[in-house]
Amino acid sequence: MSKQQEHLTISEYARRKGVSHTAVFRAIESGRIVKGLVIQANGRKGIIEAVADAEWTANTNSDHHFSRYRTKGGSNATQVDTEETKAQSQSSLQAAKRAKAIFDAKLAELDYKKKSGVLVEREKVYKALYQFGQALRNELQSIPERIIDELLATDNRNEALTKLYDEIAASLDKMTKYESAEFS
Repeated sequence: MSKQQEHLTISEYARRKGVSHTAVFRAIESGRIVKGLVIQANGRKGIIEAVADAEWTANTNSDHHFSRYRTKGGSNATQVDTEETKAQSQSSLQAAKRAKAIFDAKLAELDYKKKSGVLVEREKVYKALYQFGQALRNELQSIPERIIDELLATDNRNEALTKLYDEIAASLDKMTKYESAEFS
């Protein structure tokens, strides 16, 4: 067997190639290395380096695979295509600009909704509801103080109930006319 046809172990081939042995196994499993693969007599897989290198180069997209190990002299290093790299960086720049434009548009939409009153801050709503609840409680609790004399002066129970219901209804009606500015 010549030096060109020497069978390497997968680990040795990976070391020479500058990748992990897992990357070589994946290349074999995915069919990127077929002719360079040899099943030895003991059942172990071997690699014919020259054939496997040619298949690796032809069948591997170098943009998506990065070398795990540094190679000496750069003989196995992938050459970077500067035009392709430039195109990729412009593509990612365009994607970033598009994402920023979308984000800015969403912020503008939120700002518009807030200014038009469609969108309000949760804390302000909770504060206004709390203040309204306090005002309602105060209004209802003041009813007995306002009408106790009238209730005591009534001749019968029905007349007292009617006065009480009328006063509660008037207080509730008064609360429905409150403006939000009164609670700010």
